Amino acid sequence: GIFRIGELGNSTRSNRSRISLGRSIRGNEQQSRGAILWRDILSLVNDPDKSKTSRLANLQQAGVGLAAGVHFHVGGHSGMVIYFAKSDKDTDVLTELPNQVYMIRMAEIIGGVVASTDARRAAAASKHQHTPTEDPTENLPENSPVPQPTRCGLRPIRTWLRKSLGGNSQIPPSMPLTQALLTLIGAFSSLTLVSVADRFIISSFERLEDVSLIIPPFGALVTLQYGLTAAPASQPRNIIFGQSVAGAIALAFTYIPNLYPWLRIALAPAVAISVTAKLGIIHPPAGAAAVVLASGNFDWIDYLLILLLNVILLVPAIAINNISQKRQYPTYWGIPWSGSKSLFSQLKKNAK
Repeated sequence: GIFRIGELGNSTRSNRSRISLGRSIRGNEQQSRGAILWRDILSLVNDPDKSKTSRLANLQQAGVGLAAGVHFHVGGHSGMVIYFAKSDKDTDVLTELPNQVYMIRMAEIIGGVVASTDARRAAAASKHQHTPTEDPTENLPENSPVPQPTRCGLRPIRTWLRKSLGGNSQIPPSMPLTQALLTLIGAFSSLTLVSVADRFIISSFERLEDVSLIIPPFGALVTLQYGLTAAPASQPRNIIFGQSVAGAIALAFTYIPNLYPWLRIALAPAVAISVTAKLGIIHPPAGAAAVVLASGNFDWIDYLLILLLNVILLVPAIAINNISQKRQYPTYWGIPWSGSKSLFSQLKKNAK
């Protein structure tokens, strides 16, 4: 190593620091490898799924061309720290193991500051409660009217009206022609697979001749997979588990006796949507499938076929989307065998 003159006497301490760093890196190797994905800001600017503001464009003009997010979970608080890098930086260098470990550790430190916010506010509130306050009417002349507090009954209505007028976000840009053509190819391929599977099931199994897989949720699914590729609702985790939970809830409502069909079709999807939202596996096509399954015209065989076809449709989505250099699908798997945090521990945490 290279030491400054004043550091020669501390070489033993430096070597120990290097050994400690090496152990830290080795201990976090499994956690860090492949965990941080640097994305091109230009692709974020052109992503129709992202809310448009001038911030990303200004960063790009300033020479900041790469961005990466690192999650933190500290003291019951979750969030993300965003890192930026210049456009000319080599992503291979940025994703080296020491850099990833450093970014993760700094995110944990920032997360610790965020986690202490509630405690700091509680301490400030406690201090304020124990501080004697001056009576505002103490120095008023005798027989003068006491000021009355201002009524704020219209404030919530004004806030609601202001929010209803919309925010200042820009309209998302249209998709480039090449990306639209790729979306056309992907949607056509996936829906052709659905149609072929439907005809195969009807012609091969007499018992399933009344089963039809041509249902609206599959149109919504391919729209997400090829039109909003980076959206959380488009990822395999939400597709598989969102459909599983929502469909099971919808079918369970069909077993409730004396429940009016019109009420069941409204209540079952509402419960399914709220449960998937609470578990962090929201998936719009799952809500549509819940409406279909709650009608009472479908059974568990239809449910399993729908779920199976959702899994199969991941194959063309992965194969076709990743042809483009501007797309990556999926952006994460989020299921136990993918090397990320266990799904069930995440669901348990989200349910609290």
